[in-house]
Amino acid sequence: MQKEELEFTDQDKLDLFLKDPGLINVRKHLKKLILRFGISNVPKEISNLINLVHLDLSFADIPVLPPEIGKLTKLQELLLRGTKLVILPPEIGQLINLQYLNLSRYSGTTLPSEIGQLVNLQHLDLSRYSGTTLPSEIGQLVNLQYLDLSRSGVTSLPPEIGQLVNLQRLNLMYSKTTSLPLEIGQLRNLQIPYSSDLDKTYTSSQVKTNAIYSFWEVGTPIKTVMKRRRPYEENKVQEVAAQYRIQKTENTMPLDIYLDTENKEAIEEAKGAIVNLFNDLGFKIS
Repeated sequence: MQKEELEFTDQDKLDLFLKDPGLINVRKHLKKLILRFGISNVPKEISNLINLVHLDLSFADIPVLPPEIGKLTKLQELLLRGTKLVILPPEIGQLINLQYLNLSRYSGTTLPSEIGQLVNLQHLDLSRYSGTTLPSEIGQLVNLQYLDLSRSGVTSLPPEIGQLVNLQRLNLMYSKTTSLPLEIGQLRNLQIPYSSDLDKTYTSSQVKTNAIYSFWEVGTPIKTVMKRRRPYEENKVQEVAAQYRIQKTENTMPLDIYLDTENKEAIEEAKGAIVNLFNDLGFKIS
């Protein structure tokens, strides 16, 4: 019985495995390949692994991926966490069956537009990604359910994010993102873990951002906590509840938002901003 999983930490042994004519049958049956420390090059012969479904290159010392990576059309999981990659080949878009892509700690500053061709992708990990933007093609990932941008350098999200109709969780914890596009309100099933980085100011626009987050995080009925703390509030903050009833067509849902602050002006500003926000989204607030 042929092995379906192999792991290499030695470059010479990997090269031999991929190129030796006597191992054709072994390569044909391989489904999972793990390449770790000690691997500095992915030979173009990687394309010979025609039945590979899982490729793990986490923390391998590879600086580039060969274009032939795109020939692994049965690949479902690709882990590139902590590699030395600074650019992804456009051929990555040919991995049409890919469901899981881990680019955590990716040092590149851009993502290829071809990433939008991964229409079956469900999980995209860009935690600690060095780039500041995402390509607009991200909106083409219609089956994406989880997007991790935690601790990334991404400062803003493209409006196309609103096209990710199946997105259920967006992790922005400790990222550089300080605002969200209005289009994110279209994602009815989305949950966003609370991030204090989305709550740095008391401006109306920032309150709107937090209101979007609060509304879509929990669902229906909605009850969440938005923490707004001043530097001098070291021990206890006063909880003030701002309650609204929101209506859209035949649906009625309660919204309970708690603003923890001792600043009454900030509370009134928040109330006004929340009302305006949901009116913009087509809701009637009373």
